[in-house]
Amino acid sequence: MLINHENSQKIAERIGGILHRNVNIMDEEGRIVASTDPTRIGALHEAACKLIEQNIPEMDVYSIDQMTGSREGINLPLQIDGKTIGVIGVTGNPDELRDIGLVITEMAEILFSETLQTLRQQSISRQRRHFLEQLLFSTPTAPSESFERRGRALGVPLHHIRSVGVLSIDAELQDADTAAFYDTLLSILRNHLGDSILLNHLYLGKKLILFLGADIQPYLLGQLNKALRAAQAAGYVSCCGIAGGCESYTQLHRIYTQADKALEVALSSNNRQVCVYDGLVLELLLAPLSQESRTAFLDRIWGNAKKDMEEMLDFLEIYFACNGSVQAISQKLEVINLQLAQRKTTRRRVLHGLLISLCAVIAVVFAFLLMQKSPYLGWDYSNPETAVLGVAFHSFEWLFVRVAPIILVGAIAGVFLTRKKE
Repeated sequence: MLINHENSQKIAERIGGILHRNVNIMDEEGRIVASTDPTRIGALHEAACKLIEQNIPEMDVYSIDQMTGSREGINLPLQIDGKTIGVIGVTGNPDELRDIGLVITEMAEILFSETLQTLRQQSISRQRRHFLEQLLFSTPTAPSESFERRGRALGVPLHHIRSVGVLSIDAELQDADTAAFYDTLLSILRNHLGDSILLNHLYLGKKLILFLGADIQPYLLGQLNKALRAAQAAGYVSCCGIAGGCESYTQLHRIYTQADKALEVALSSNNRQVCVYDGLVLELLLAPLSQESRTAFLDRIWGNAKKDMEEMLDFLEIYFACNGSVQAISQKLEVINLQLAQRKTTRRRVLHGLLISLCAVIAVVFAFLLMQKSPYLGWDYSNPETAVLGVAFHSFEWLFVRVAPIILVGAIAGVFLTRKKE
């Protein structure tokens, strides 16, 4: 209903502020829904009821008149498109107000017409949003005349949509700035894409869905990348996924799903550019997997060739650094081989020394234990501290005597294997 408190109160206050008089606005039933005098809201206005019932152009109320809920003043019908939608009343001497009655009525009707237009636009926007959501999530499996008729009425060019882009919104929105945020973001995108490409859009939480009127071609990707960079610079979005090949609006659910999957890949790989679904193969296979699973999979596939690939990359680096000169490459490789040989020799020497040290430590510990001749056997085990220490000493000796010989044999073998070969 157009005549209600929410829509009418601001209009009553605006007109009342201009006239410096009390203004009331009554609905079709003659009840006061808005007033500059809050105490009168909700009361039944008898003069307004008679004006509506008798379909008369004006109802004057004088101080001598006895009408329920009415005060001295002038009451005039409000009409939109030839239909009476309510009554406006202004308190005061009717003879003084009669000359400006037409102006008051026209002012109120203009304000209500603007409100009605706003409400209609909001209604169309809600219907278009619902239709676009239907298009993405419950698209008809076959072309439907009624569905197409709805699209035409709502300004959705179903037969011109060729691809779908999904952008990840980056900024944290404040309720007061949401509308301005969306308007600015959409303006940035339209500056680069134009109305011929960006046919429609839909906001879904932290995502912006773009309905594009062009196939995925270098030109479209170039413009979309420019738009994305501009939006990123302003802090609005992070990245974008896109999918195309739409031959009918019945395919849009599938196209949207593909574009959303491409966006997931872009987000997981920190890709700040437009990610095209058709260019993804391995990424789509690995996308549902954890990072550990992906690493294990790649190691399993490329593990055997990893060393060869690294060596090839090293050689190519040397090749380009030497500008393809065979002599320079030979000298470079000779130096590298010498460095590798030196490193190998150094590692062998260090390991050789460590093994000798291990043998020496084992021999020293053996000698120490033989000299001590198990002294803990004569300790007083009635003393708790002595008992604990004796058990610990015995456990160490027992374990060492059994394990140390094996380690010693292995260390001696290692010493011989790592000795310098003439």
